[in-house]
Amino acid sequence: MVRDFLDKSRVYLFVPSFGFFPTVSVDPVLFRPTEAYYIAQENFSLMFRAGVITRALAYLQCYHEMKFFWANNPTMSSRKHEQVTRRIPKLIGLLWVSASESTLLPQLCELILEPAYVFHPILGSERDEFEGLNLVVVATDSENGCMERFFQIVSTMQFVHSAPIVTIVCLLAVNAVTVCLGAINTSLPFVFYTEELPDDPRLMPTIGNGHIGLTLLSDSVYMNGVYSGKAGLSHRARIPNFSNISVMPAAGNYTISYSLNVETAIFQINIENNDMKIIHIIYAHRYYNRAIVNQIYIYRTHNEGSLKLNVQHKPGKPTTDIDFSDPPLTIETSESEYEQNLDVIRNNQTTIHLIQGYTAQITLTPDQRFASYRFVMTVDELCSVAKQEITDVLGRPNKKLLKLHRSEWVEFWNSFRIRIEDNLELEKAIYGSLFYIASSLPSFKTNHPTVDYYGLSPTGLGRGGVDLLDYEGHSFWDTEIWMFPVVMQMDPRWARQLLNYRYRMLDAARDHANKTGYLGARFPWESAYTGTEVTQPCCPVIAQQQIHITADISFAAKNYFALTNDLEWLNNEGCPLVENIAEFLADRVTYNVTTGQYDIKYVMGPDEDHVNVTNNVFTNVVTKNALYFADFVSSLALPACNVKRYKKHPSWTTIADKIKVPYDEKNDYHPQYDGFTRDIVIKQADAVLLAYPLMYPMSQTTRRNDLKFYENCTRNTGPAMTWAIHSINHLDNGDYLKADINFRRGYRDYIRQPFQVWSEVIRGEFGATNFITGAGGFLQSIINGYAGVRIHFGCMEIRKPRIPPNCNKFSLMGIKYLGSTFKISIDDTGIFFQCLSLNVQQSLKLYDGIDTYDIGPNLIFNITMDRILIKPTRNIFGSKLRLKDLWKINRN
Repeated sequence: MVRDFLDKSRVYLFVPSFGFFPTVSVDPVLFRPTEAYYIAQENFSLMFRAGVITRALAYLQCYHEMKFFWANNPTMSSRKHEQVTRRIPKLIGLLWVSASESTLLPQLCELILEPAYVFHPILGSERDEFEGLNLVVVATDSENGCMERFFQIVSTMQFVHSAPIVTIVCLLAVNAVTVCLGAINTSLPFVFYTEELPDDPRLMPTIGNGHIGLTLLSDSVYMNGVYSGKAGLSHRARIPNFSNISVMPAAGNYTISYSLNVETAIFQINIENNDMKIIHIIYAHRYYNRAIVNQIYIYRTHNEGSLKLNVQHKPGKPTTDIDFSDPPLTIETSESEYEQNLDVIRNNQTTIHLIQGYTAQITLTPDQRFASYRFVMTVDELCSVAKQEITDVLGRPNKKLLKLHRSEWVEFWNSFRIRIEDNLELEKAIYGSLFYIASSLPSFKTNHPTVDYYGLSPTGLGRGGVDLLDYEGHSFWDTEIWMFPVVMQMDPRWARQLLNYRYRMLDAARDHANKTGYLGARFPWESAYTGTEVTQPCCPVIAQQQIHITADISFAAKNYFALTNDLEWLNNEGCPLVENIAEFLADRVTYNVTTGQYDIKYVMGPDEDHVNVTNNVFTNVVTKNALYFADFVSSLALPACNVKRYKKHPSWTTIADKIKVPYDEKNDYHPQYDGFTRDIVIKQADAVLLAYPLMYPMSQTTRRNDLKFYENCTRNTGPAMTWAIHSINHLDNGDYLKADINFRRGYRDYIRQPFQVWSEVIRGEFGATNFITGAGGFLQSIINGYAGVRIHFGCMEIRKPRIPPNCNKFSLMGIKYLGSTFKISIDDTGIFFQCLSLNVQQSLKLYDGIDTYDIGPNLIFNITMDRILIKPTRNIFGSKLRLKDLWKINRN
């Protein structure tokens, strides 16, 4: 039966070569050169193609379900046969079945016995890194008939393809522990591989879990909400990176490679010489989110003697941010290779407890073929939590520890993913951008309850400190304008946490407004732990004049509420937030008796090259938006929407109607501010933000002129987000060639290889790295540009979706709206809108401009019109929502 199955299937046999273990001799009659491939990088001596494998199995005389099948090679000497048999206590076969045959999973589950289940530290369980493979089934010699049962099952199954793809990998197992020594598949879009690290260490990737973050192989770890320094000297407090460990062979030359798998959030170092192979993986655990984990696997390949490895700890110089004055605490464990020391970290407001586990030296004794070690560092405010976390981590077997970590990331990628075909460069840029943003956001499922979240910094949680280029870990407008629209589609719960951070800082914002002579709540340009202004002392004008940050927060709140209709949030947090913001903005405007309009003076817009201007067009329009939204929220009369306590201005809408929006009627464009001329060079997107994301109503010719004028006067050294905005607006205009040019410009000049790390500036300039603000703008150009997703009050619009340049297929899976989830896919057969999951409490309809369709969980709609609208069938606002209010909220 085995042979019958193999004859009709596409099957590959991989025969490993471990040095002391003989390779299969190839009979030139049986195996022609065209049928054999040398896979040196995978450490496999030969791969035999389908059609010859039956003869190979017969030739090798497998017995006991392939146990020691290579030992029966007829070309092997009896002495070698005895030597190999003595040295190999157990053989474990791993069977991978292609993803299209996922229906096999229930039938194959019976084959997976816990004692025999082998976790693959590189490939993981459930899914590996070889394209198209996602199921791991393990059979050992202790499972009598297991291999035969497997073939009995699969040979009777119906498959999507004519025959399944099954790979039988025979691996060495020592002491019932097996780890595959396969190579990383560098062609996968979520794997970033290199044999040389970047010369600039700031271009190393960052990893994190929302509680802690770090730049890999650096000497610093940062924790959410922990800062050092007063006022403008505030910065993320540096914690020495005791998890920064180097493990190398003590003697001889070696080769080394590095890879970051952003799908599993695992960084891997592969080291190899003539004597051994080392696999070193590093990750910030997504479930045990206080822990940074190093797992090291060592395999003997040739040398029969003791093998020594040098272990170096590189935590860097002592930190000046934190006091490590308490004596270390030793935790006893049953494993001699672990020692844990507890240090207590203190700053003015927070005590941090850090536990590290480390091994002084590693030796592989002559009787050891394989060894694994684990190094763990945990960080928390509470000693009990830090101590319990490391105890729990060390109590988990390697496979389960990794599985818990991976399962959280798998859940994320299963809920939101952007797929591109035939453009690997773009695919990698997308995966990297999503990963670096997501890794700075909190875990939803953790071993211990999470603490309050303190916002997204432009360079994420893995960077900070006193380096001004890292923005010191502070929160800016970058969060609300550039990252928030992406985050709320990735997971609306993350969006709510970002708004919750601003809400918790509301008292500080009220105090800031009061101290600067205004009503309401004025949010600082830079915010950290306390919510007070923490802009550097060098730049007081920036702190004084970039008041649009306050309106930007209201804009994000509006977008969140439009996406979710989350009345519970609006009542508890949203109302006080947006109404206090509106009161400040209403107090900040100045009535101009000559024009009969309201001016906003002494401001700096997004273009930071120009200060002290009047009527910056972006500031004025986003202020109008905030005032309209606040009046709408107040009209809902929710319990928390009691503005009588602090509202002094009778009508925010009346003020908003009269705020000046600079417009040059002769040239049909929006000047950036009063007195602006088109020969002035600007830093970045400002006035062009009116069309998107603010969606301020204007004619197509005005939008086109805004783009043309500002493309000509924007300096080339500005940040990437400018070109993303130009791309989106060109798409709206139907100028697809210009859209594609700006789209490519917006990421190719800013992403640094090999780890897809974003830079704030183009090559040749010096700026922030891991600049996830740029990643946010880039992802908006895909989600809101090429996919055409727009969220309005009362509807979601899909506007002119199309495939990004140099791609054949494009899909966006996980679009969120009112609790339901959707997918857009585009290929040469059409544009399809699909409902993936439906919120049964909120029924929806689809409008294509001609007909109306009920949306059910199985809906797949072929989009043939320029746009479709997704609308709720029930208005949760009742009669309180006037059409006039809805138009203003949507269009302003």
